Amino acid sequence: MILKLVAVSGSVGKQIYTSARTTILKKIFLTPSGANATVKVRDGQAPASAEIVFFGKAHTSGGTKEFDFGGGVRFDNGLHVTVIGTVAQAYLLLE
Repeated sequence: MILKLVAVSGSVGKQIYTSARTTILKKIFLTPSGANATVKVRDGQAPASAEIVFFGKAHTSGGTKEFDFGGGVRFDNGLHVTVIGTVAQAYLLLE
């Protein structure tokens, strides 16, 4: 298992893995700080050509929110993540 940190990335997001590497997403821990936070996870390369497969939100009043995908979600076309929210962070638990 790998725990990967993704900090605030604005609307462009971050390419975590390319299509050359298959990965399985098990959990996301989304931590808001100064504002509510959102996370979008896409299967593919960059936001323009990647399909959104998950959207999550965490409110500042609720603290860190855990999203559990049970057996996991497989990504064969790349893994792209967008985190929005002042000083927010998302931790991805990957296999």
